[in-house]
Amino acid sequence: MKRFYSKAMNTDILTVGLSPVQAAEVFQWFELIEKQFSRFLPSSELSRVNGNAGKETLVSERFIQIFYQALLYYEQTEGIFTPFLGAHMNRLGYDKTFENIHDSIIQREHPKTFSHHDEKIFVNIKERMVKTNSKNLLDFGGIAKGWSVQQIALKMINKLPAGLIDAGGDIFAWNNEDTKKPWIIGIAHPYSDTQSIAKLTLKSQAGVATSTISKRYWKHQQMLFHHIIDPRTALPAQSDCIQATVIGNELLPAEVYAKCLLILGSQKGPAWLKNRQPDLAYILVDKKGRQIASSNLNRYCHEV
Repeated sequence: MKRFYSKAMNTDILTVGLSPVQAAEVFQWFELIEKQFSRFLPSSELSRVNGNAGKETLVSERFIQIFYQALLYYEQTEGIFTPFLGAHMNRLGYDKTFENIHDSIIQREHPKTFSHHDEKIFVNIKERMVKTNSKNLLDFGGIAKGWSVQQIALKMINKLPAGLIDAGGDIFAWNNEDTKKPWIIGIAHPYSDTQSIAKLTLKSQAGVATSTISKRYWKHQQMLFHHIIDPRTALPAQSDCIQATVIGNELLPAEVYAKCLLILGSQKGPAWLKNRQPDLAYILVDKKGRQIASSNLNRYCHEV
């Protein structure tokens, strides 16, 4: 199958099984989403909403769609997933694209503990009005990426019997009953771009999301910081997990809950996930290199 590569949203984009025209449509879609939702572009809609903190701002239909999804997961996870970490990411020095972060410029004070109780957020879905505040600026980050993959993949499903779209570890793959070859998805090694720790032979349509603390980190005052923030402390997560892969019928919940598992760790995370999303499967990697897999992987995979 044909493969096409591009880069957008500060990550690598891959399509498999799509025509050149279809791949171009996918890449243009991600460029559009980046221009609209990047925290790092002053001209983006997200930056405009954050810049108007404390004031009501009219937003686009697409903005409301993603924000509404983010609020649903915020409620479902009891705040373990939150879109309100923009100000805290900025204080940690992650206020520009990762390629532009250097040790010498990370001179920020540690943020105060994040409090769910001081969030005064106003959202009028029908009128598309949003009001945030300076303490809780928006950062759609991973959820915008996962949402984007799922949206464009659902569009391509109507055109192709089989295909795959991968945006930096957020993967949506599909095939129909006439497609003989299953998709084989490699789970990346936490510390290698060329090795994998497992291969998933997917049975049918599935979303696969991998989140790790080992790819994006920087040094500040002799300490390493990474981009998976625990909203309970507003600091990088300190669980025993370094990587989490979640598999489901849809990509968006897999993307959200992969980050939640990284934050909660291997002791609390699996039971917590089972209580909320029992259909999701997972593979965790802890700091000792051990792999911890859920018992329901065979729901989505022929073998691991």
